[in-house]
Amino acid sequence: MAVRLNETDFWSGDIGDEIKSIHGHYLYDERCLTHICSIQTYYDLRFVGFDFEPINDDLSDEERDNLHSRILEEYGRECQDDYFLSGRIDKIHEGNRQLFEEADDDTDPDLLEDDAFLRDCSERYQGDPIWS
Repeated sequence: MAVRLNETDFWSGDIGDEIKSIHGHYLYDERCLTHICSIQTYYDLRFVGFDFEPINDDLSDEERDNLHSRILEEYGRECQDDYFLSGRIDKIHEGNRQLFEEADDDTDPDLLEDDAFLRDCSERYQGDPIWS
């Protein structure tokens, strides 16, 4: 599964002053839930990309590319993989489920946690995003 999360409130400083909104894109396996020192369940999200909307709609292509590069650099400073409350993500997907990669019933469960499988999903996402 894939999810797009609004992360605008987490951005401040120069970049925060230049964007209206920014969304992180994540992949996760909805069948794999975990507990993090809590009774609540979480999904293990894997960061694969982002989109943003600048405050200045009149940016040139070069200025927009420069802003994109700066944002990408900031995302790269820290590992963006994260855990997120499963209930909140399930609510996001209510009535608007967007499957990204769905294993069939014969898929080996170990494969679902395999890095090669995740890389394949990421490559498909980056080549053919599921949202516009």
